[in-house]
Amino acid sequence: MLAGAEEKPDLGFTDGRTTTYLKIFEKDDLGERNSLLQVALSAMSYLQVANRAYLVLPKVHAAIMDAAILRERGLGLIVYDSKEVEEVLPASLFEHDAKNAKPSADLERLKSRISALERTVETLASELSRVKSTKLEQLEARRTYPEVPASIGPQKPQPLPSFLQDNPWLDILSKRGRESDQIAG
Repeated sequence: MLAGAEEKPDLGFTDGRTTTYLKIFEKDDLGERNSLLQVALSAMSYLQVANRAYLVLPKVHAAIMDAAILRERGLGLIVYDSKEVEEVLPASLFEHDAKNAKPSADLERLKSRISALERTVETLASELSRVKSTKLEQLEARRTYPEVPASIGPQKPQPLPSFLQDNPWLDILSKRGRESDQIAG
């Protein structure tokens, strides 16, 4: 498998201005005949997007690599064993024009997700605004009391039935409730 620029590095570092990618080859990766060559080509493909790229190999496999070819291509070499990690060949610095750089697939996915999130937030904000205005209208409708129909409101006093008219007991009974208020007061 020939690696392309879209392949993710094993490690990546940035200081905000430059980016360094590392492709790590482990002892167990020697299962196939051309596996070391594939890893080296993969590391070189990083130079299309990164400012520096390193091939990281176990010390026992470093002798297989021709440092002159790596230097010519600008690829750095780091070797390691169980006791130490050492930069054998520094990587060349490649300047990339940020305006002409092709955005990575990850960056494009993030941009589309951010756009989708922005649309969702706008939809939620408009829905919330609509719900607030509906609730406000309902509250306003509750505050304004409807007009009371004339049949329910206060009415003119009707004349008393004949047996109650000019009855002295009505006068006495009507004063009776007021007398207890005056005595208590």
